[in-house]
Amino acid sequence: MEITLIRNATVRITTPSATILMDPWLMPKGANGSFGKGPDTSPLVDLPLSVEEVLDGVDAVLVTHLHPDHFCDMARDRLPKNLPILCPQPHAPALRDMGFADVRETDQPVHLDGLTITETPAEHGPPEMLERTGPARGYLIDHPGSQRVYFAGDTVLTDDVRTVLTDMEPDAVFLNAGGALSKGRFGPIIMTAPEVVAVGRAAPDATLFPIHLDTTDHATVTRDSLRGYVDAFAPTLAPRLTLLADGQTVDLHS
Repeated sequence: MEITLIRNATVRITTPSATILMDPWLMPKGANGSFGKGPDTSPLVDLPLSVEEVLDGVDAVLVTHLHPDHFCDMARDRLPKNLPILCPQPHAPALRDMGFADVRETDQPVHLDGLTITETPAEHGPPEMLERTGPARGYLIDHPGSQRVYFAGDTVLTDDVRTVLTDMEPDAVFLNAGGALSKGRFGPIIMTAPEVVAVGRAAPDATLFPIHLDTTDHATVTRDSLRGYVDAFAPTLAPRLTLLADGQTVDLHS
């Protein structure tokens, strides 16, 4: 299995038999306005590839939730309406209303071209924020001959996330770690640098891939600040921390 970080939480998951696009945010730089109610506009950076290159060869789309930095208007308009869309049950009606004809709910494990995709719990912020942020999920992905990969999704560190780490024992953990604040004030609604360190301690054999960085104007964590925090407060974790650049691919064959 190969994972390519496109931008933010958008990744391509590639096996010999299938290519899955997760959380497509295809908008050009600045097109979504401000998520933080400040002077900057998201996305903060352009895609590293053209939209055509991002979508080329995609066999299915995997969605954690429908916030615009995870499934944008351009994804709605550009994705073929017969393409399989895998999503949490609460978001299936909205995707069908968008015209997608093959929406598959992930409340039970989904098997697709050798991949097994298992939905995992996520809480998109502290309890008082969940009505505002709405339902989100993560995914555990298995493929023969590859490492077990856990995408935690837009979540803070919860007991359920810790249970996935300890019981499912993923080899690679992708964490949405921008420490974003809803409206620039409330939250954080995704993981912060201390939570990344806590995940590393809860999964002592896993490689950590923090993503959802340097792309949204409501974030409080950057690649540089996260690396600096780990170097200062958890230096033994540093060898297991990989900060992918936009457009970079990592090979996760076992």
